Amino acid sequence: MLQSDNVTSDIPSQIIDRGRSTLYFYNQHGCNIGYDYDRQAQTCIKVVLDFMNWNAARERCKEDGADLISISSLEKWHFVVNYCGDRCKNSGHWIGLYNNSWVTGESFMNTFDIPNDRIKLDTNDACGRVRIYTQFKIVGSRSCSISKPFVCEIQVI
Repeated sequence: MLQSDNVTSDIPSQIIDRGRSTLYFYNQHGCNIGYDYDRQAQTCIKVVLDFMNWNAARERCKEDGADLISISSLEKWHFVVNYCGDRCKNSGHWIGLYNNSWVTGESFMNTFDIPNDRIKLDTNDACGRVRIYTQFKIVGSRSCSISKPFVCEIQVI
């Protein structure tokens, strides 16, 4: 598992080759221990394998000064699914999508054509998740009360 150690460097500290996508991670001042930095997305990211409902997952992220991850571009979508890899298979991981909005306040509009499984985010109990199958990577929704692992991020500005 990748984990940065809070050291600034221009040399990649971790390199992952997931088939066609090679991901480079850098140690970055501002990333908490256990988070990995992606220079292109300017974000520190961490996959948490503990199972929690959506609200508890968000609170856990906030304890680190983070939040559940918001996916605001197609590039970030590709980054997230490649970073998650096998860890986000089958049951899916909570992301920062609730009631048709990202936790950043932006509305969810699938302008990037991210594959989805009939997202129903217009109810008060529909939270977003990223789910990876062998060949498919999708955004979906589930009841917020279900326990799932989750993905946290810290935006580095």
